[in-house]
Amino acid sequence: MQAASRGSPPRETRDRRPLRVNLAILIGQFPPGVFGGAELQAEQWAVRLATRHVVTVVTRANPQAPAGRTSRDGFDVIRLPVSRWPGLRSFRDLGAIRRAVKELEPRPDLLLCFQTFISGFAGVGLQRSLGIPAVVWVRGEDELRLRAIRIARWTSPGVWRQARGVIVQSPEIRDALLSELPAGRRAEVAAHLECVPNGIRLPAPHAAGARGDRVLTVGRLVDIKGGSGSSSARRGCARTSGSPGSSSGKPWRVSIATRRAWCSRRGSAKAFPTWCSRRWRTAPR
Repeated sequence: MQAASRGSPPRETRDRRPLRVNLAILIGQFPPGVFGGAELQAEQWAVRLATRHVVTVVTRANPQAPAGRTSRDGFDVIRLPVSRWPGLRSFRDLGAIRRAVKELEPRPDLLLCFQTFISGFAGVGLQRSLGIPAVVWVRGEDELRLRAIRIARWTSPGVWRQARGVIVQSPEIRDALLSELPAGRRAEVAAHLECVPNGIRLPAPHAAGARGDRVLTVGRLVDIKGGSGSSSARRGCARTSGSPGSSSGKPWRVSIATRRAWCSRRGSAKAFPTWCSRRWRTAPR
């Protein structure tokens, strides 16, 4: 069996058997514990990829999962201690991630870094020092808000330029990312920027029964999440669910001010700092 070359996708041998890739996933949090969509998706990636490849997850410890190395579902998890000093946490995380990856035997063929900072920042550093290709998966809107968030302005453009690949979930996020970069840097990042839609294992469907007359859309009320796509489904229903600012036959998209008022009437103080389409933004209050 031939050795997998760094920086290239898995090849197949002459007998058509796919090569095993040694993959390290870098992510700030990983189940069990408090987690969100990115962490859940990383876990499912690890489970599925471990059936064909060697997978190691490098993450932080948490109260439900102490520091150390464990194995489950065919992959290893290395949990790193968390600094008690918030101001030093990022620097200590960088050092701990680099040491953990350097100590892996055999050395990873690829680093998949969930979020630009801190995992992506550590990944491109390891790419420079060890020659391991780093692919950065942009997971949060704060990573894109270069004009508004200082740490993103300082770190994200350099990480995206240096990474062997950058992944986003949709063309809208791709366009938002590129629009934040200086014009002279956009082509450089766009050359290795790919859209990979979110994939997640859905629960088994219920037994066939009578179809209802409602459409339920679950998601955060921001335009970039794609909620406007449900409006076409609603038009075919006799009744629609009461999402803020929507009505039967009307577009889902409404202004942030309208959503804020809708939540206020229901006693919620929810704010909407978001990466929505510019033409739907309202002036900050």
